[in-house]
Amino acid sequence: MLINMTDFLTDNFESGSINAAIWVARGSGGIISNLHPAHGTYGVRFITPTGAPTDYRLESVPSILGTTRTSVYARGYFYILQGMSALVDVGDRFNLISFLNSAGLFVSIGVTKTSSGIQYHLVGKAWDSVNNVLTYPSVVVPTATATPTNLIQICVELHAVVSSTAGEYVAYVNGVEVARISGVNNTQEVANAPNACTYIKSAAFGIYSREDTANNNLPAIEVFGDDFKIADTYIGPITTVNHWHLTASAGAGGTVSPVGSIDVPEGQSQSVIATPNTGYRLKDWIWDTVAQNSTTNPRVVPAQTIDSTHTLQAVFESTGGGIPLWVILVGAGGIALVGIAAFALRRK
Repeated sequence: MLINMTDFLTDNFESGSINAAIWVARGSGGIISNLHPAHGTYGVRFITPTGAPTDYRLESVPSILGTTRTSVYARGYFYILQGMSALVDVGDRFNLISFLNSAGLFVSIGVTKTSSGIQYHLVGKAWDSVNNVLTYPSVVVPTATATPTNLIQICVELHAVVSSTAGEYVAYVNGVEVARISGVNNTQEVANAPNACTYIKSAAFGIYSREDTANNNLPAIEVFGDDFKIADTYIGPITTVNHWHLTASAGAGGTVSPVGSIDVPEGQSQSVIATPNTGYRLKDWIWDTVAQNSTTNPRVVPAQTIDSTHTLQAVFESTGGGIPLWVILVGAGGIALVGIAAFALRRK
């Protein structure tokens, strides 16, 4: 069943700049980079200096979500160039995607150091009405389910539902749910202020809330991000479409459309139209160097084997519609024989 998605924000950074209309840079924000994009040419680079636990992130402007959103999904691709070595002591961590309410950060999915190693960590806020205190329920993702790794692209998605009785946090890695926290009250964060935080204000991508539990002057963390998206339903990883490849060209005397290198989606045919110049006509098509003895136009190429590469060339020939070889002109002054390369005039 198809689900209609309301897309609040999508940015793949192919513009080559940070769009100030949709992003607020926190800390030093992000830097456009052509290193390690998940797709396309550009992504965004986040890097913290050695030492203090500093935040470097892009946060969606408040107007993106407004003041009524109680259920939001956010997805991003991340390439951790260096980060695992920066998590030395148990409890050291940094977040990749976070949601903020009117009081600030209230849930995030990130990477943390545990006694078992480096693991994904979902942590949020929840009000304990029995003891009248704010708590921080969390789930550490088993390494057998998903393991953070340097130098690979990972697709991370976070979902939050704001409710006084059915608040929920869900984390996904590469399209698989890896952690869930349900049935919490996430509308209250201080005593005597129920329902003070009733909506999701913004989403943040990048290095947020880095923690150095033992103040070890930790190494820099460097993360690349791409394809950030915020929506009202599950987003999931970008689906890769398989293609076959066709290069279309024209010989002298005409043109073809489309021309050049064409990526054709799996299972689809491709039509190519030949347009002769004045005085020319289509003579044949050449498919992978083999003449087809066909003047069918347009030429419809059926779907080919995935990842295969083929060529198609239109061949044109003259229609012979130029100056006749010889033309006899008769006039009062005599007879003129006009040829392609000669002109003679004889008077009687």
